[in-house]
Amino acid sequence: MPQIQGSCLCKQITITVKDRSAADKAGVEICHCTDCRQFTGAPAGYLVQVPHADAEISGTPKQFSVTAESGNTVVRNFCANCGSSLFDEGATKGKYFIHGGIFPPKSLPQPTMELWMRSAESWERPFPGVELYEKQQ
Repeated sequence: MPQIQGSCLCKQITITVKDRSAADKAGVEICHCTDCRQFTGAPAGYLVQVPHADAEISGTPKQFSVTAESGNTVVRNFCANCGSSLFDEGATKGKYFIHGGIFPPKSLPQPTMELWMRSAESWERPFPGVELYEKQQ
């Protein structure tokens, strides 16, 4: 069973997706909401949705909770040492939304949807063939 592993910049925290097929099945969500933009420092968050049972986290991330524009409470997890954003937990119980940037190049599944398109930059173009949502689905 192939797996993918990523880490924060300083490598103090690693996340292993034990069953790559779980990530491939869900694909990547591209989220343009203001919270994801601010937390990732990029115009969108690339989120790999993985059930808790299929992910192993080594190290202890620091957390803080925010109420997102959707009204959902989102727990943001990051490395206290280097500041890398790592993953989120929220309204979809039992799943991690792992930030795609922690994984090696060419290891991410294809995107399946883009959320909060109303917050996307005017120059951003949707990924071909994905479901598009103006807000939270």
